[in-house]
Amino acid sequence: MRTTALVFSLFFATLVACGQEDPKPIASVEEGIRLVQSFKGKPQDFVLAIPDSLLDSSGINIAIITNEVLQRRWMPNGVTQRPGYRVFKYKELKL
Repeated sequence: MRTTALVFSLFFATLVACGQEDPKPIASVEEGIRLVQSFKGKPQDFVLAIPDSLLDSSGINIAIITNEVLQRRWMPNGVTQRPGYRVFKYKELKL
């Protein structure tokens, strides 16, 4: 099961890197973390689709994912609202 999840994550990240405009929204915070951690490439080539159902009113879910993003030395670089989810873009964090 773990191998299947890893293969799916890598496949998804590859689609995103190849310019997939509307990626499939993640199913959980854990999936979002795995995608951020496993992505090989430039942050500007990575996008993450987060369903509205994970965008809780306190913002804790997006904060958890953003923590992983910041650990990679990336930062948010825009968001696009789609029906039922948001697509987040990233860029390199410059200090």
